[in-house]
Amino acid sequence: MSFILASCNPDLKNAVNSNDLPPVFPLVDSVVIPSNIAPINIMPSLKIAEACSCVHICYTGNDGNSVVSYGKRATDIDIDDWHKLTNNNNEIVATVSMCINGQWTKYKQQHIFVSQDKIEPYVVYRKIAPGYETYGPLGIYQRSLETGEEHVLIDRTQTNGCMNCHSFASHKKDHMSLHLRAGSHPGTLIKEGNKCHFINVPTEKLGGSYVYPSWHKDGRHIAFSTNNTQQIFHELDKKRIEVIDHWSNLEIVDTQTEEYVTNDILTNDSTFTTFPHFSPDGKWLYFCCAKAYDVRFYTKSLKYAIMRVRYDVETNTIGNEAEVIIDAPAMGKTATFPRISPDGKYMVFCLADYGQFTIWHPESDLYIMNLETREIKECKALNSNNVESYHSWSYDGKWLIFSSRRMDGQFTQPHIAHFDSETGEFGKPFVMPLARIRDYYEEYYSYNVPEFVLDEISEREIQL
Repeated sequence: MSFILASCNPDLKNAVNSNDLPPVFPLVDSVVIPSNIAPINIMPSLKIAEACSCVHICYTGNDGNSVVSYGKRATDIDIDDWHKLTNNNNEIVATVSMCINGQWTKYKQQHIFVSQDKIEPYVVYRKIAPGYETYGPLGIYQRSLETGEEHVLIDRTQTNGCMNCHSFASHKKDHMSLHLRAGSHPGTLIKEGNKCHFINVPTEKLGGSYVYPSWHKDGRHIAFSTNNTQQIFHELDKKRIEVIDHWSNLEIVDTQTEEYVTNDILTNDSTFTTFPHFSPDGKWLYFCCAKAYDVRFYTKSLKYAIMRVRYDVETNTIGNEAEVIIDAPAMGKTATFPRISPDGKYMVFCLADYGQFTIWHPESDLYIMNLETREIKECKALNSNNVESYHSWSYDGKWLIFSSRRMDGQFTQPHIAHFDSETGEFGKPFVMPLARIRDYYEEYYSYNVPEFVLDEISEREIQL
């Protein structure tokens, strides 16, 4: 057993038993975790934090071995002991006891299921503080999913503007793109190996910058959208803010020659096209498409379908016929962020009432389509009563990471879920572990655009 000493002294002999789940964050009952995930530490919920003098947790595997940790503000489980437990067990029972107002209570046990499908070692995301008119603290960060430790890749100390839309080819650090908006280094940064360069956007032809990206599997071509984006604020609506495009088009860019190709399907005056995504085999470009009109007056009528068009990388040509995959407007809905599983069998996407920036829509949920049968079903295991939005697959398709505001409706946290390709079903998700679980409530950041990465990236590799 591993004991982590803290500023409390557990005495559980006189604890009262409760049939309720413990008032802690996060709850882990019935979640499915990978064996190489970082320790899942817990903390008292905010409602009882002041009254709680100690929180104690015991994780016990079906082999009979246990890991114990306790503390006043949060637990701090030893990494080596935790991984011994997860590597040797397919089920772990979590028993939480808490001392609240001087009385110890032992709560209902929680069951964690351990999958031997390992997860990528790292995830990269943008961490941003709340703010709408000026840039507050923000940066692109990488976190180890095996230890919970985080380090910065680039932040506002290097450029005083906004940064977003980071993307990788084949989950590898050797091919990365990053959009920098305004500030001292505006433009689209391309990282190839240990060298970085900016793409010169032909603004006079395209009218804007390269924004939302998707790498082709060849590591050379990227599909980009060019968008004229604006924030608007609701005066009499439960939704605080909306982000809309006044226009948007799509292009495929050669990162070596900086030449681009497009056609009338992807770039025209009658539609808005955005959120490109290459299929894993590189033969299809999926994208979102809506009828163009004056969005200043018809915001809630702006509804996107998901379509796809053929692409031949050998000839660098785009097909002339588009196929509708999800006719969301016919359903009275909007569909965004198509993401194809690595085996090409499934597509996960967001479904909301209107618009394309679903991270601001509480009704946004995740759905999955079987691309062979075209069956669509809700990802009920993933959805909550608040926002589920941006998502990406692991390199082997065993895991999905997605953005959710289920904790408080205000800030975005990454959640991770196991996927069974045979059944097309997801396991119950868990929130991304942090080395300091309190940071979710004490730092007031949103974690946006989570992307799995196979390699560790050093800050020195991103050169402006």
